[in-house]
Amino acid sequence: MNRTERDRLNQAGLVVGESVLRAIGDKGRERLNHMNSSSDSSTPNRLTSNDPAFPPFWAHQTTFPIHHQGAVYRPGTENDEDAAFELLKELAPGYDREMFLGALTEPGYRPERRLVVEWAGRLVSQLTMIPRRLIIGAARVACQDIRGVGTLPEYRGRGYAQNLVRLAEALARRRPDAQRPATPAGGSVVTPSPAVWKSTGSHPLGSSLPIASAGLLTIATTMPAFFQALGWTPVGRPRALAIPSRILPAIADAPLERHEVDPDRPESWRVRPWRQVELLDLMRLYQIQFGSTTGALERSEEHWRWLVSRRLAHAVLVACVGDEVGGYVFIKDHRVLEIAHNPARPSALTALLGRVRAEALERAYPVVALFAPENHPARRLVVEPSASSLSRGGPPSWTAFDPADPDEIVAMVRVVDPVRLLLDLLPELEQRHLADHPGEPLELGFQVESRKALVKLGTEPGQARIELDRVGRRRFQLSAPSFTQLVLGGVEDPAALIAADSTSSASGRSAVEAARRLFPPQPFWRGPLDLAER
Repeated sequence: MNRTERDRLNQAGLVVGESVLRAIGDKGRERLNHMNSSSDSSTPNRLTSNDPAFPPFWAHQTTFPIHHQGAVYRPGTENDEDAAFELLKELAPGYDREMFLGALTEPGYRPERRLVVEWAGRLVSQLTMIPRRLIIGAARVACQDIRGVGTLPEYRGRGYAQNLVRLAEALARRRPDAQRPATPAGGSVVTPSPAVWKSTGSHPLGSSLPIASAGLLTIATTMPAFFQALGWTPVGRPRALAIPSRILPAIADAPLERHEVDPDRPESWRVRPWRQVELLDLMRLYQIQFGSTTGALERSEEHWRWLVSRRLAHAVLVACVGDEVGGYVFIKDHRVLEIAHNPARPSALTALLGRVRAEALERAYPVVALFAPENHPARRLVVEPSASSLSRGGPPSWTAFDPADPDEIVAMVRVVDPVRLLLDLLPELEQRHLADHPGEPLELGFQVESRKALVKLGTEPGQARIELDRVGRRRFQLSAPSFTQLVLGGVEDPAALIAADSTSSASGRSAVEAARRLFPPQPFWRGPLDLAER
């Protein structure tokens, strides 16, 4: 299948794999192309455009359920859970009831946050929305994490899953109105605290549901083409390093630590299974290690308790000196799912990797998969000695997993309210500005589709604000995908982004330079523990 054919199919929402196309042959491909050419008018159930001239079928609905083309769209109830399990079990081989029951106990889950489609009384399509907070430096961004998107095979091709995704976007979208006096230029002023969020300007459908407003939606999926056709943007993959077990440091390589009471009596690190009373230590170390990692999820104590109860790892180990916990690691077979330590105790990391090495060799695993962000100290501890080995002519000791793996999970986002996202990002933008140019104010405006906002950063902490419906002299006009890439740190050069997108523009060089300072490239990371069993 050539690229033109795939683009046409994606635009119509007909995302078909290469293996399927090979199976159906040329005649089947011609039929799909014919369906694409007539999809705008003959398949009203499918959402074919983001243009306001093509409103969704619920545009005039104010309450659930929604009846359309023989199907019923509505929020879920507890009575739907058995049918939802059967649907997910059919879609995901290996998905069992223990996984499903674990998902029902996740903090933030409510039956009403499951959106379903019924046909003739049967649940045929569903997705679930879970409110989370995304970490971007010092900012905590409200988001809705989308789970379990799927349709029974015999009901595919009718646009049910697409419509549910669009419906989730509409329910998450809440536009901000600040109850404050207007500025002299007429724009409303929004500051980080307090902020008043009202549903004015958003669709009233679902206003009574327990679905919080959010600036963006996130998903981890193995079907990125399906979501890209709906306007979603891929932002990262949970890439791992494949490391020969024998080159990992041994536990004996960890330096001794001074005893707290007797400094002249050094102690060695002890790596052992964690205890429930050490949950707060795990929370503290996660915050130290991942508390500013773009893409990581904030974890409350309740979420941590839920996470460890899922038994996603066969071993959760901690490195201790006396009563101090200096690091932890989650291990599943040959995979290091998550590893964190206190930077003030770097030898704890060496001790943990030494235990990983011992476990792998004992279980006869020749290779260990290390999942960690690009700037994680564990990667440097492994990669730098390997680079020295290569410079001496030795064999390569680690490799990245194959990025072309069709089953590889891709993290994707959809910005549903650019102003809300900018408001949530203000603490981080202010820190970046004050660290780079502390003595001068900065204004940078954005117009994303019909939304306008002017970011104003002062010379002192606490002066950051946003003015609505204004863009100022230094400004960007961006498409939604370009805006997403820019603000989430997925762009090396804002000028190149503008040049590649004919629908985007910048007011001048000063706007581009300001964007370089405020939105430096940041790798997006979502670890396996937050991606498991979707």
